[in-house]
Amino acid sequence: EMRVSIVAPVDPLVERPGGTRTYIMSLIKSLRKADIEFSLVGVDFDPADGSPAYEFIPVVEAPKVSSVKYLRGLMNVAKKTRFTDDTIIHAQRPDHLFPFMFRNHPNKMLCTLHGQVLRSVGHRKGSFFGRAYSLLESYSMKRIDYAIAVDKSTLDLYAGRYHFLSERSSVIPIGIDIEEWGTRNRTSSREALGFDHGRRIGLYVGRLEKEKRVDLIIESIPSVLEAVEEFSLFVIGDGTLRRELEEKANSVAPGSVTFMGPQPTRSVRDMMAAADVFCLASDFESGPLVVLESLASGTPVVATDVGRVREFLPDSSTGRVIAQDPRAMASAVVDILGADRDEMARKCVEKAKEFNFKTTFEKTLGVYEDLS
Repeated sequence: EMRVSIVAPVDPLVERPGGTRTYIMSLIKSLRKADIEFSLVGVDFDPADGSPAYEFIPVVEAPKVSSVKYLRGLMNVAKKTRFTDDTIIHAQRPDHLFPFMFRNHPNKMLCTLHGQVLRSVGHRKGSFFGRAYSLLESYSMKRIDYAIAVDKSTLDLYAGRYHFLSERSSVIPIGIDIEEWGTRNRTSSREALGFDHGRRIGLYVGRLEKEKRVDLIIESIPSVLEAVEEFSLFVIGDGTLRRELEEKANSVAPGSVTFMGPQPTRSVRDMMAAADVFCLASDFESGPLVVLESLASGTPVVATDVGRVREFLPDSSTGRVIAQDPRAMASAVVDILGADRDEMARKCVEKAKEFNFKTTFEKTLGVYEDLS
């Protein structure tokens, strides 16, 4: 017998952009299909939404959930919830395993390492929270049974910090559910969204936080407009920098940037199909899966050299890998806007098919079986 309890601060009924949520929902779908018992230890933004069709343990119930609030809620869950001894507790951050280790649960502990969490926490929250997170990470990693890294650079980073990890870890790259991201008709998507034929569309989907460098994308727009008569950037997502970025857009590129806020997956897919180019300027990433989702939609990508971007964009047939500079971003965007769109769309879809979540799940299932 084998049972899995997935620990992640996601609401299964509220769609929000983010690679970790995409991974979790694909994992849940695969576990259900494989008829493996599981539960989700997540968050519930609105109890009125109902409950998912599987065991769901809400850690907190709130419209906005901070990392500290989720961790505090996990302490209560770990104290009150009795997991069967054959349950594998599968977290998405090392510190989310701490409450279960602190309470001496007998279960096997597994963590998927989605990237540089310590750097991200320090970047967004400051040195105090960075040090606090570092202590929780260290405690958890020293007691973990196994770790899955989403790419080699992430594994090398953690193995350099925790030398023993090389003996109980592996790299399992994350793919996407290709069936879910089938190519939509670009013409009908643009018509449904009210985009006229001559308008060129840039798109960003993700959190509006410091490390995502959406400011750089906005700063590139004036240079794009020097070469392209009609160009607009659409931004899907939310975050602490939204107001600051809106002010920058009004100053740098008035009338050329639309902030759409969080959107359901269906709307994101329609926008990806309708867009001419997807833009990413992050300081660091692990995937990012949003690049694969854009490719699966037939939309080429301009991105900084982070995470697995060079795997996804190995040559100019699917996009451009650029330096983190507004003029480099603008130049690459203009270059793509002048390319054969239909040919690039075909190449993008072909490339995305190489990264199917089915392979991700098969390898993850092997880890579950080894831990059982």
